[in-house]
This record gives sequence, structure tokens and C-alpha cells, in this order.
Amino acid sequence: MKRIKLVIVLAVVMGALVFTPELAAKVVKVTASVTPTSWTGKCPKRFEFVGKITVDKPGVVKYKWIRSDGASAPVKTLRFRRPGTQNVTTYWQLSAPGKKWEAVQILTPNKMTSNRAVFTLRCTPSQQQPVGCGIYFRSLSKTSGFPGDTFKMYGTWGPTQGTKTPCINKGGANKLIVLSWSNTVLHVKIPAGLAPGKYRVGVYCKFPITGPTGGSTWKDFTIKSRTVTAVRPTTVIKPEMIKPFPRNCPDPAAVEIRFQIVRRYSQFRGRIRITGVVKNIGGKAFIAGPNQAKAYLYQLPPGVPCPNATGGTIVAQREIRNLAPGATLLVSWERDWNSSSPSEGEFPNCYRLLITYDPDIYMDASKDNDDCNQNNNKKDRSGTEINDMLR
Repeated sequence: MKRIKLVIVLAVVMGALVFTPELAAKVVKVTASVTPTSWTGKCPKRFEFVGKITVDKPGVVKYKWIRSDGASAPVKTLRFRRPGTQNVTTYWQLSAPGKKWEAVQILTPNKMTSNRAVFTLRCTPSQQQPVGCGIYFRSLSKTSGFPGDTFKMYGTWGPTQGTKTPCINKGGANKLIVLSWSNTVLHVKIPAGLAPGKYRVGVYCKFPITGPTGGSTWKDFTIKSRTVTAVRPTTVIKPEMIKPFPRNCPDPAAVEIRFQIVRRYSQFRGRIRITGVVKNIGGKAFIAGPNQAKAYLYQLPPGVPCPNATGGTIVAQREIRNLAPGATLLVSWERDWNSSSPSEGEFPNCYRLLITYDPDIYMDASKDNDDCNQNNNKKDRSGTEINDMLR
């Protein structure tokens, strides 16, 4: 009996020796530093951070980086096999000047926060950013349109409009109507009454007049005529050229891409659900076999205007099998988003919903799987609108 008790006692002692080190570990020191501590020059600029975490015993440490804009990085785990110090790193690339900081926050085994690694950023003008302006015009969502149409101007515009004035000029100054303004995209409307012809679009920093004022670069834009040229009576139009839209037919269409914040981590960071909506807008049910019709949701390359983007990555897909008139099918995907980061904040991805069909679908005898209008099988939406949600 004594021998059994001795064995039990030894087992308890050995178990305590095995599990005690990690539980007993303690962070005794944590520091943070940044390189460089100050920068004056061309922006954006990347700042590198190093954190040093010191423990008195072997164990596990959980930590995260926090910073002055309220954003915080995901929690990470660091394992110490012996007492001592380990380094952790991160970086922050940004274009907005100012005095900012990052720090290391210890979560377990004991709470502790490092010093703030403070840095200062001063941006100097480049050739594309004239003195007194600080804006950069990168591209347009389209290069032609009618009076009253809307389009987007991509670039770096600053968080607020202030005295900056988007214009469309032809020997004078016509102000574009601003529908929305963000740091990376302007959504504008062409004023009514503009005559057809070649124009230039851009943004003045001060006043909408021609001449040497501080402003953006300018890009060509064509105002199109709404006049319809009448067909001469003698013109013969072949019957096969006229294709009236059939009403009683299936028509799966890419109608919408939705953005939704499903979880918010901070002012600028959150979990986003991106959903493509396919709807049968025809008057007849769409019925297809396996793998005959699919809806794909693409994440397109960053920083490219949606109409110009090609390639990309398929992030979600669904088969379209049976879709009654008016019925919808959803294709969804989720990802984390940080509107203050250089990737999402300055060069966000576009998203594309695309409906595709197997070529054999038009060779079978069924009319239930024939899409009678293939001009509505694609829908794009820019991630700049997610940035507007995370502000």
C-alpha cells in the first residue's frame, strides 16, 4: 500500500514539473523600435518595427501590435524554450503625413505594453503631385459618356474635398457634379447640356479656371451625342440582323455585388462578406444539367480600375441548376479588410461576378437552359466602396 502511495506522489510531482514552466513564465520586459524614426521625401514610405520580448522562464507568450490610428494586428503566439529575449517584427506603409506610433501589447501570461515607437512622416511633392496640391490622378473608369452619365476618377485625392474642384473643360470650366469623395476614388456626374466633343477632365486645387493653378494631371474624355441617325428608306436591313428580345425565355443575369461588414475589429478593420447576386430576369424558368452553367465570383488584381481588370482569382462559385423567374442565387465569400493599409486602402481589389456556360448547352434540344440575353452576364464592383464603409 505504501508503495502505491509513493508511485502516486511521484506521478503528481513529475506532472507538476512538466507543466509548471509554461504556466510560471512571465514577461519581464518588452520594447519597440522603428526605422527610420523620421522621413522627409517621396510618399508612400514604409516604416519597419522591431519588438523585443523578454521572459524569465520557458513558456508561451501571446501578443499583438497596436498603433496610433486605432488599428491592431491579429494575435500571435511566441514560444520560449528557455529564459531570454526574442524579436518580433512588422511594418507600416503609408502616404498620409504626421506623427504616428506602434507598440507591442502582451496579452498572456501577464499583461504589459511596450513603449511607443514614434515616427514622423513628411511628404514632399513629386512631379505628379504639384506644390500646393498633393493629389494624383491615376485613371478613369471610362473615357466617354453622355451628359448626365456618371464615372469614377481613381487616384489620390485626400480624405475631404475642401477647395478641390473636379472639372471637365473645353476652353472654359464646367464643374463635374461630385456624388461621393474618398481618398482613392471620386464618383462624379457629367453636367447636363454639354455639347458633344473632346474634353479634358481633372481636378483643380483652388479655382475652376484655366491657367497655372495647382491641380491634377488631365485626361481625355469624349462627350457622345445622343442623336440617332435615321435609316434611309432605301436601306435594306436583313431579317437576321433584327433580333427582338424574347420575353418568354430564361435570362440568368449578374445583377448585383453586395458588400457587408459581418464583424468589425476597429474603425478601419473588419470582416467583409462579398456576395454576387444572380437573378433570372426572364419570363421562363432556367433549368440546366450538372456543370452546364456556373456563377463565378472573382477577386481582380489590386489597383486596376474594374473595366480594365483581367485575370484575377476565383474565390467562390456555384452551379446554376434551377432558377425560376424572379428567383435569385447567391455566391458569397468572406475576407478581412483594412482600409488603412497600403494594399486595401490605396490599391483595393475589384470584384467580378461572371456567369458562364458549357459550349454544349446550345447544342442540346432543350430550350430551358438557353440564356436569351448574354449581355448581362457580368457585374463589377470596386473595393473602394468597402474603404468608404470602414471609415
